[in-house]
Order: sequence, then C-alpha cells, then structure tokens
Amino acid sequence: VVEKEGGRLAETALLEISAAHLALGETGAALQALDELLAVTADDEMRDRVWLRVGWIYLDQGEFTAAGQAFARVRPESREKLGIGELEEGLERAGDIPRKSPAAAGIFSLVPGGGYLYTGLKRDALVAFLVNGAFAAAAWEAFDNDLPVLGGILTTVGLGLYTGNIYGGVSSAHKFNRQEEKAFVERLRQDSRLRLGASPDGGWLALEIPF
Repeated sequence: VVEKEGGRLAETALLEISAAHLALGETGAALQALDELLAVTADDEMRDRVWLRVGWIYLDQGEFTAAGQAFARVRPESREKLGIGELEEGLERAGDIPRKSPAAAGIFSLVPGGGYLYTGLKRDALVAFLVNGAFAAAAWEAFDNDLPVLGGILTTVGLGLYTGNIYGGVSSAHKFNRQEEKAFVERLRQDSRLRLGASPDGGWLALEIPF
C-alpha cells in the first residue's frame, strides 16, 4: 500500500506498520516507520499526531529527553488538543523519580544481602545473608576438621553464591529504577487521559483492552 497507493491511505498504512512493530517490541522499526511517515506527509495535523506518538514511544523507553524533544515539535495550534502542555509539565518531574545507584548496591553487596537491603528487598537480603553465611561457616568448619576436599568444594560453591549475591544486588538496583520509571510513565499516561479519553492521535475516543 505504501509503495503503490500513496496519499492518505499510505499514511494510514505507515501508522499501522509502526503500531505492529511496537506491539512486537520492535521499537526501532516502529520509529523508522514514523520517520518515513513524517517524510512523506504534507498534513500538518498528521505530523503533530506522529510527533506525539514518537514522544510516547520514547517515554515508554525511559528516554525522557528524547520524548520532550518530540513533544516540542508539535505545532502551537495543536498543543492544547493533544495535551502537550500537561505532558511537558509531567516530564519536568522526571528528575524526582526515586532511583537506586547500581554502584552503591554492588558495594553494599560486599556484605551478603546488603545490595538487596539497599533496594528494599528485605526477604532476599535475609536469604542471601543466611545462605552465604551458612556456606562460609561450613567451609570454615570443614577446614578446621582437616577435611580440605570438602572445604574446597564448599568454598567454591560459596564463592559462586557470593558473586551471585553481588550481581543480584546490582541487578535489583536496575530493576528498581526501571519499575519507578514505568510507574512514572503510567501516572503520566493516566494524568493525560490517554488510556481512556482523547486518543493519542486526537479526534476520537480510545479504549485500550489488553488480551
């Protein structure tokens, strides 16, 4: 359709192509289809709606600066209808999103469970501390009782668990940050009434029903 038809039908096809890629998790391909649409359309209102979609794609990826730049491309006469002002005001609060430092989590994990405790995972912290402590104590006891082979095995396993504890602590910080960013975007979506209300493309009612 895009290659042979052109015009409004091709523009609609490019929108659907972008939506299909996005549903498949192919963000780059979705943005590429929207870039192609921006290059071929002469409709200013269509371009505004495309920039709004681009901004939301970047928002969902946690790329807040790129999202703000996309929203800024919407023409002044379309900003109120598409709720751009509210979105930009919300983006100004992105700096207030709670975050945990992965580096700090790694340092705290030098004490087994410390990284998990830093990110609020108290149960995981307790398990990591007890398991690592148990293997360390067992290895010590084995060496103390002249059982070097058993002590070596316990030490090897214990070191693996200790390394996993550090990796897990760092990963928990990244996971915490992703969850907070996702929650922030979801609140922004609700505040701008894009889930139920004015469609991101403007002009009609949209209802999202996952299945």
